[in-house]
Amino acid sequence: MDLRHGFVLLRRDAGVSTLIILVLALGIGGNGAIFTLLKAAFLDPLPYRDAGRLVTIMESNGWIPSTAEFVEIRARSRSFDQLAFAERRDMQLSGSGEPVRVFAARVMASFFPLLGVSASLGRTLLEEENEPGRTPAVVLTDAFWRSKLGADPHVVGRTLRLDGQPALVVGVLAPGFHFDYPTLRIPEPVDVYVSYPLEHSYPMYSSGSGRGIPVRVLARLREGVTPVQAEAELTSIANALTH
Repeated sequence: MDLRHGFVLLRRDAGVSTLIILVLALGIGGNGAIFTLLKAAFLDPLPYRDAGRLVTIMESNGWIPSTAEFVEIRARSRSFDQLAFAERRDMQLSGSGEPVRVFAARVMASFFPLLGVSASLGRTLLEEENEPGRTPAVVLTDAFWRSKLGADPHVVGRTLRLDGQPALVVGVLAPGFHFDYPTLRIPEPVDVYVSYPLEHSYPMYSSGSGRGIPVRVLARLREGVTPVQAEAELTSIANALTH
C-alpha cells in the first residue's frame, strides 16, 4: 500500500518528481566519479613494475630538483637502483600533415626501464641518445600513433619535426601505458617522449640550488632500502651541496 501511495504521488506531481530524480542521479553520479578519481589516485597501486619501490624526489616545501641537482644526486646516492626524470613541455609537431600541438615529456633513457615499460614497435631510448648535440629520439604513445599517424607500421625510422627541429622516431609504446600525475605536475597524458640532452655536469649556485631546468625526478629504491633511509641520504647530499 505504501508503494502504491508513493507511485500515485509521483504521478500527481510529475514535474517535481522528475526534478528530484534528476538531482538524485546527478548526486549519485558525482559521488561515483569522485570516488573513482580518489580510488585511482590513492588506493590503486601504480600500474608499473614493482611499484612499491618507486619514489619521487622533491624538497619538503614542494620544490622539485633541477637538472644540476639530479646529476649530483645520481652521482652521490647509493639508495637507488635507478633514477630518471621527466621534463614536460608543449611542442609543435610537423612532418605528418598540418602542424599540431603535442604534450611532450623530455626524459632520460632510464625512464622506461625504471617503470618497466617496453615498446610494442621499435624500441625505447638508448643512453647515448641523452648526449648533447645528438638528433632527438622520439618514442610515441600508442594512442598518439593511432590517432595522429594513422597507425603507420613503418613509423620507426621516420623523421618528424619538433619545434622546427628534426627528431627521429625510434619506437611506439605498448597500448595502455600512460603517465599523467597531478602530484608530479604532469596534468595531462603525454603524447610523445623525447630524449633529453643532459650535460655530465652543471655549475651550482653557492646556495646549493642547482643551475638548470626543474625536472620531475623518479627513482627505484634498492632492495632492502627504506624510504626513511633514502630520505636521510638525500638530506645529507643536500647539505653537502649547500656548502
